[in-house]
Amino acid sequence: MSGSYRILGRIGSGGMAEVFLGKVVGAAGFEKNIAIKSILPAYTSDHRLTALLIEEARIATILNHANIVQVLDFGQVRDRYYIVMEYVEGANLECILKNASSMDQPLPMALAGFICRQVLNGLAFVQERRDASGQSLNLVHRDVSPPNILLSRAGEVKLADFGIAKATCRAIVTEAGMIRGKIAYMSPEQAAGGELDHRSDLFSLGLVLYEMLTGRELYSGQKQAEILQKARQPDIKPPSNDNPMVPSELDAVVMRALETSPRHRFESARAFDLALENAMLASDLRASNADLEDWLKKVMPAMQVDELAVSDRLLTFDGSSAAPAQGTEPILEVGQLSKEGQNVVQRPSKSNLGMIFVLVSLLVGIAVVITILAWPKSKPSAGQTGAGQSDSAISPVTADAGSDPDAGTLAQVQADQQADGGVIQAQADQIESADRVRVVKKIVKPKGQGTVFINSEPWAKVIIDGKDSGVTTPTVNGLKLKAGRHRIKLINPEVELSYTFFVTLKKDEVVKRFVDLKRDGVQH
Repeated sequence: MSGSYRILGRIGSGGMAEVFLGKVVGAAGFEKNIAIKSILPAYTSDHRLTALLIEEARIATILNHANIVQVLDFGQVRDRYYIVMEYVEGANLECILKNASSMDQPLPMALAGFICRQVLNGLAFVQERRDASGQSLNLVHRDVSPPNILLSRAGEVKLADFGIAKATCRAIVTEAGMIRGKIAYMSPEQAAGGELDHRSDLFSLGLVLYEMLTGRELYSGQKQAEILQKARQPDIKPPSNDNPMVPSELDAVVMRALETSPRHRFESARAFDLALENAMLASDLRASNADLEDWLKKVMPAMQVDELAVSDRLLTFDGSSAAPAQGTEPILEVGQLSKEGQNVVQRPSKSNLGMIFVLVSLLVGIAVVITILAWPKSKPSAGQTGAGQSDSAISPVTADAGSDPDAGTLAQVQADQQADGGVIQAQADQIESADRVRVVKKIVKPKGQGTVFINSEPWAKVIIDGKDSGVTTPTVNGLKLKAGRHRIKLINPEVELSYTFFVTLKKDEVVKRFVDLKRDGVQH
């Protein structure tokens, strides 16, 4: 795609990536809404995550189907890779089902079957895709779940997010036993970390169909560890046990899709689709795209676009200040290259230049006054020259190496105490008088604020200095904390794990932390 992209605001964020609403801007005033997906700023240096994003873009280029979200472009601005995707104006199935339940507008069974059949059309295309030599790609999505099924206001159904897909053509080799995807929608073989084929996706979609027919998740109310155990050894009852209105024909289709052994399931998405079509006809359940559109008009949740703070430079791709969601100035300019191949930086307008000139003049005037008032009346001694640095110097952005334990060595504790504003002995001033100068002890308190970005797997509540911050990981916007030492505790009540660590912030410093709770957490 040619032209530049304007980011209007954030429309979604997960554990490692975020999605923005944007526009592609072309010649003669051409504009089109698009979605831009990028790794969270705190994890741009994680080569594994970057590789997954690149893999998602590479796989998506060979998947061109009406029931699959299309990838339009892939690029890099400085250290951030991004994917440009078609924008589906609507919401994901998870949000829609929750909103419909709160409005007492349950999903009709006919529409449940229709949505499932649309996803099956996309999966059939994926399963049958071949490379140039005619060999099957053996592509497995591995994350078929309500959050990855998008419904547009026009009644379109699209499968999204091939970031963890497995294919013969993958450049990344998945580690044996590695579990990826949402636990509540995993097949038994996926939950056990075993080998997968396309029938694993059919099991996951069977769980989605079960949820649409009954109005509840199969493993709702369970803890993560319990869900994983049940997913490995499922004991599933027919949907009619929860919803007596489900006809026996649909019961049979769902239970076939949810067979524990892959060889007892449908052999393909086409076979699943044919069986579901016959069951719906036998049950006199008919639905169309227009029917879905009419129902969505009643239950579609309002789209939420998070404004990007003007002062927050960490949320932009190119380091420039971000505009509010309703603004018209572009935040991200990509695709417009100078003759030397560098990204063109947007020039400020004349009105902005005037404002900048006034602000700069004002700041210069203030600096001159402060300098005159603060100028020493007596000549400093040689011992004082270069004894310290101005506390207004901005500390560089740093990334923590990992999660540290609660306590360190004695030397580390002493270093932290000094950084926190411990007792510092001032040097004695040499005065022309013969009197001896006393050694003065000062209490130096840290000034200003720093920013800490925290993420964890799985999610966790963030407790700072014994107080609930009210946020959970990932802290996309960063947490502004006073300079100094802080005790941070992460708690996940679902898996009953917690982890505590300390950070010491300097003025304007940015610290990033990632915690693997399952590996490093303790039971609480």
